[in-house]
Amino acid sequence: MSLKVVDVAVNALGKPFQTTLSILSLLKHSHKYIDKIYLIAENANTPRQLNGFEFIKNKLKSRLIFYVPKNFYWIRLMDVDSIIEEDARLSVRYQYAWERTDKDYLYICHNDTYHKQDIVGLYLDKCKEHIGAGNVGACAGCPAYHAKKCSGEKYLSYRPTYQELFDLYEKHDFEKFKNCTPFHLANFCEAYRSNPWPLPPCRINEWSCLINMRLVRSVTSPLGSVPPFGCIASCGGYGVDTGALWFHDVHRFGYAACHCDISDYIDHGCGHQSMLDQDVYYKNEERAKQKLQSEFGINPHAIIS
Repeated sequence: MSLKVVDVAVNALGKPFQTTLSILSLLKHSHKYIDKIYLIAENANTPRQLNGFEFIKNKLKSRLIFYVPKNFYWIRLMDVDSIIEEDARLSVRYQYAWERTDKDYLYICHNDTYHKQDIVGLYLDKCKEHIGAGNVGACAGCPAYHAKKCSGEKYLSYRPTYQELFDLYEKHDFEKFKNCTPFHLANFCEAYRSNPWPLPPCRINEWSCLINMRLVRSVTSPLGSVPPFGCIASCGGYGVDTGALWFHDVHRFGYAACHCDISDYIDHGCGHQSMLDQDVYYKNEERAKQKLQSEFGINPHAIIS
């Protein structure tokens, strides 16, 4: 029986050197489990950035499936009802790979990750009957974490009522912990008023996670009622992060995720924040160039001359 039970989804906006390093370092450690890699290049990439993906496309040949969506949502809020039509839906982050994979598992990662060990093997061992494995909880942005009531390890046991959730947010010091969003000022939204758990910030962090497609394919859009995994949804006009509404709604079916400490397995850049800071962007690209040369013997000029 083939061990290749995993496909990979990587969305890319810029970062050609980091993108190449993300994929090659993943394959270095976890290649035996991986079949196809879906590289989804946002249509906001410049021609030069798109050209920077040609190296990895040529290197992996038919193993890599390249796709450019019609729409570009980036980190803007999405109206869930407006992303039902195919072009709109397939423009949601990771959704093209989600709908095209025929594998039991989909590994999702950011294009600024450096894999240090076999993270896919770790996740496969942990996933089993969970909806996914990865780092659970955006805890720095959660009042329950700062109140020492919850964490990634404890998210299954802290299940407040709506009133308890509202009171928790009302008492929170938003000046001290600025990463937290004051959802209570808008009375949250119907999804969280009806089912306060998992909490609005909670998710399986999509910078590195393994999704059990056997369990969630049928309940997730377009086959089911749960919105796409990559959706950034509105909660009373405030945004819940990528995957948070999916994470919340899929728990209505009785599923749960497995929290994993992956600090020894992967280094992560800083996501979309580097797209807002040129110094950080180029510093991280330079670091990736050096890794590609020292670890994989790749001349950076082979990627972008």
